[in-house]
Amino acid sequence: MLLYNCRQEFQIHDDLPRTHYKVGRISDAMPEHFLVQGSYFMVLDVFSKADVLNTTGSCGAPNFRQSKGSYPLFGMGQPSLTGFKQVLQKLQSQGHEEVIFFCVREEPLLFLHLEENFVPYTPRRKENLHENLHGLSKDVPVENLELNIRKEFHDFARLNENVFYVYNDIEHFKDEPQKISISCEEDIHVTEEVYKRPLFTMPAYRYYRLPLPMEGAPMEEQFDAFVSVLRENPSLSLNRDSSRPLPALLFSCQVGVGRTNLGMILGTLVMERLTGAPPPPQSPPPPTEEPVKSEPKAQFQVIQTLISKLPNGQQIVEEGSSTKLYFLQRALQSLERYVYLILFNTYLHQQVADEYLSPDVLSTVKEMKVANFRRVPKMPVYGMAQPTSEATGVVLSYLTDEKRNHQHVLWVNVQEELVLEANGQIFCPREPSCLDQHISLHTAQTQDIERLETALKEEILKAQKWLEVTLEQEKQMKMFKSCQTVQEIFNQHKSSQPGLEYRRHFLSREVCCTYFEQCTHC
Repeated sequence: MLLYNCRQEFQIHDDLPRTHYKVGRISDAMPEHFLVQGSYFMVLDVFSKADVLNTTGSCGAPNFRQSKGSYPLFGMGQPSLTGFKQVLQKLQSQGHEEVIFFCVREEPLLFLHLEENFVPYTPRRKENLHENLHGLSKDVPVENLELNIRKEFHDFARLNENVFYVYNDIEHFKDEPQKISISCEEDIHVTEEVYKRPLFTMPAYRYYRLPLPMEGAPMEEQFDAFVSVLRENPSLSLNRDSSRPLPALLFSCQVGVGRTNLGMILGTLVMERLTGAPPPPQSPPPPTEEPVKSEPKAQFQVIQTLISKLPNGQQIVEEGSSTKLYFLQRALQSLERYVYLILFNTYLHQQVADEYLSPDVLSTVKEMKVANFRRVPKMPVYGMAQPTSEATGVVLSYLTDEKRNHQHVLWVNVQEELVLEANGQIFCPREPSCLDQHISLHTAQTQDIERLETALKEEILKAQKWLEVTLEQEKQMKMFKSCQTVQEIFNQHKSSQPGLEYRRHFLSREVCCTYFEQCTHC
């Protein structure tokens, strides 16, 4: 704003930094235009041949399907805005009121206004217009990258009479590139804007961006992100209202195959833990072959067996070394993914089970090996759930390290029921008819409780047979090779922690509740 002769004059400077943007073309016969992020061409995201299941017209998205079995698990390829609305309408018509949707794509995606729809486009390299970009969002979250690209789109259009160039046919390049009119930023939607729209009309709908890799296993932070979703959604907790139906889990990548399948597998593992369904029956193992001498260049037993059966088998393998290396790498990536899925399912067995009887609401099991570890602010007072021997060692190391440097630790166990550690897990006896109810022994003396625990331990070790236990709301058979009382756990740690002192004083739940009520009235 300029002041001149006591009058206000407004001058608008809207010159865009044309020299800041780079231009390029697919071939000399095509027009030159601005490039996204200085390098990339915008390509129609999904081509028609990718819809193998032919569900775009009937369901709204390519390769839309439900997993086998009764679980409400769904997968699909990339839909347009109108197609996504159709998918949600289909799920609602099937009775799914609660829908949790995961976009598992790591590459940026933008939706451009085309007639009455918003159609997805994605940036690609000139060298391979069929391949998605990966690794662009390592330093910048993919959501922020999409916002940056949207600003570029708007600038490009303003510099070129509200026109931007995209490519729809990268097979034959007939009539390419296509012109799309962009008059304002509202003509461009980022992924979040498309997938969060249903929040206004579907109160039980939730959306998450969970980037998964095209090949190999997900990173640790990706597993953590998925676990965080489980924690913040009550319907995915073992404490959920079992009278209500399970939420529908919907996963989507570009074509709806690789990464979507991985997401659906993760969802299946979660559903199995929630319902307590037994794993599907396994086929009996095939008869074993006679031992075959290991060839130095063969990586897997099945390959070794094949080589031994073929004439000049080793020579044939050597001649196809380049092909062998490619498929070996793909096999190793699949094997890595399989290993991580086994580990994730193991985590669900342990972590989700802890949430049923002792919810780890503070998410400290991963770091401290015990649920709900915390400190009273500005005081050397700590609390936690009942720890295993391993967790006790971790906590003691934490308290006595150089940063905290506690020379003396008074550990007070206030649990009023029998507790044993067996095979590295904490167990408590319960009544078969009410497994979620503690057997309170607050009227007994400490010595009596510890004597009963010792007797129970000796009985378990003496039995040396399969015992029925309950884990994650399902019965299992276990044979305990190791078993110890809480007192024995702390006796072992005293040898390495001379400043440790262990005491057991019972505080019943009734006493704790009464004390809390008195404090709130003070």
